[in-house]
Amino acid sequence: MIVLIGTGHVFNLSSALLSVFDEKLPEIVCVELDSQRYQALMLKQSDPESYKNRENNVPIIYKMLARFQEGMANEYGVTAGQEMITAINYARDHQLPVAFIDMNAQNLFSKMLKSMSISEKLKLLLSGFGVLFISKKNVEKEL
Repeated sequence: MIVLIGTGHVFNLSSALLSVFDEKLPEIVCVELDSQRYQALMLKQSDPESYKNRENNVPIIYKMLARFQEGMANEYGVTAGQEMITAINYARDHQLPVAFIDMNAQNLFSKMLKSMSISEKLKLLLSGFGVLFISKKNVEKEL
């Protein structure tokens, strides 16, 4: 049986995830990451300074969206992507395989940007800038 668990990268869902895992006893844990983002997530936890240096090679709009997630996660008292770390740690603690089931995000983002017109890129950039000013109250209103 396949069980899909909807999560959000900015919410405190670790205890809920662990409860589902303990109830369902998975044989494998899949996470919505590609191996590159997994490595970045682990580097951010283990060596934040190296992570910041690595982040310099990321497109600006990608950085803006990441900053939004980090800011919202901070509002909820967690680290962005904490639910994925919880899932990976659960799998490791229970000697279960982990599958990274997402496409390479940077490649996908690069392809998307190449296919966009200048006006679409400008709108995306402005939207990316705008999300830096969204509050927790607005997020909860949208939810």
